[in-house]
Amino acid sequence: MLKDLRRQLTKNIPIILLLLASLSSYAPAQRREQDSDLYALKDFGEFRLPASLRPMFDSQVLAGPVNHVDAVSFLVASSAKARLLSEFGDAWILIAVGPCDNRVCRKLTDPIDLSSTAYTESSRLRSVFAQNLARSGTSLLSWQPLVSRNIGGGKAACLSYQTSRDGNDGLAVNLTCNIDNYDREYSIGVTFSEKERSFWEPEIAKFLESIKILDRAPKR
Repeated sequence: MLKDLRRQLTKNIPIILLLLASLSSYAPAQRREQDSDLYALKDFGEFRLPASLRPMFDSQVLAGPVNHVDAVSFLVASSAKARLLSEFGDAWILIAVGPCDNRVCRKLTDPIDLSSTAYTESSRLRSVFAQNLARSGTSLLSWQPLVSRNIGGGKAACLSYQTSRDGNDGLAVNLTCNIDNYDREYSIGVTFSEKERSFWEPEIAKFLESIKILDRAPKR
């Protein structure tokens, strides 16, 4: 399980690099505000976006009382309202859905291994992250040990860390979580400016607390 977990979290590196690159180079696009903040992502479940967050690409969304998204990845960015309320106003969320490659998925509610062996695996993963981030000009400044979180009715393996691209002005807070759901694995990547932590932490918390993951248990 520990090797599987390290492989899962390592797969998040492209997600992190995308979010960090976007955070440093984002030019606000004109996006239509949705009438409803409830979204349903195929094979994942439902969640709500607060007014500070909106889909990056409206073309992915079939609008309605529930905004449906038929995609394997869904990128969320700061809304126009957030940029008015926040000096920097940049935050990103990426949800990715896929099969469990070459391994058996855990059940949605299976516990996450937090033993001393898992701690060692987390330390090894830190080195992998640091090397990959360095290739994009990003420094890994701090790293918190692996923790288990309850997200959407399931158990998530989560790591949080701080990165820098352009000195103090490029400090970013990052969270990456992996969740297994019988025959699917989900990756949730979050990045926001350290300078805006007081604004974005409660906004991201609203999103995470609203998640309701689909029941993909085999039907008897």
